[in-house]
Amino acid sequence: MRKLLIFLVLLSLAGLAASQSSWYPEKLQTGKEVVGYGGIYGANYAMVPVLQIIPAAETADADQLANDVSLNSTTKLLINSTGAGSSNFGDDPDVPRCLTVTPADVVTTAIKFTGTDIFGAAITENLTFSASSTAQTTTNAFMNVTRIDATTSGTTRLCDIGTSDKLALSQKLGTYDQVVHAWVNGALEGTAPAVTKNSTVLAGNTIDTATAPGGHATWVYYFIGA
Repeated sequence: MRKLLIFLVLLSLAGLAASQSSWYPEKLQTGKEVVGYGGIYGANYAMVPVLQIIPAAETADADQLANDVSLNSTTKLLINSTGAGSSNFGDDPDVPRCLTVTPADVVTTAIKFTGTDIFGAAITENLTFSASSTAQTTTNAFMNVTRIDATTSGTTRLCDIGTSDKLALSQKLGTYDQVVHAWVNGALEGTAPAVTKNSTVLAGNTIDTATAPGGHATWVYYFIGA
């Protein structure tokens, strides 16, 4: 009789677990509703805390990848990390981060970056200048840059290609996912960081702290949907 009771209890628990989810405790990022009150009270959703430690990163460097490269209409710019065109290549970003292009003067050009994101997946991005000398920053954060192409019209100009202070996050953030705190060099930031979210493209999720990295690690504490 005792064995039968134990068997029935175990069977009941198994049924409850199956009715909840095939994952235990829960599969991440499914938007699991924990408590739903309905009506004007809405619903509560499970969130998972994440602590991301970004390794020591230098402050933005305007010419880390290339210095004074020529943008001209006669010869298309090609910079490779290896092989042809590599003589113009300075260095990869020190940590996954966004890239910058700073023309020396007004220029009309389209620059394409090819590389990888924080987890090594292939990504590309284009920056377009239309009679402009204003520096631009990529939306995506690059871990490596394997190739840079540029097609230019009009007057030849020089430009620098470097890195910004926008560092890569390791999660795709949706509307309700939130960065709560950030620390730079072990100090809690008093000003909230600028966070860019992208729920579909991992490389589009970045953080820009009020304090420049300055060669220090950045700790990011945030919540994502469970």
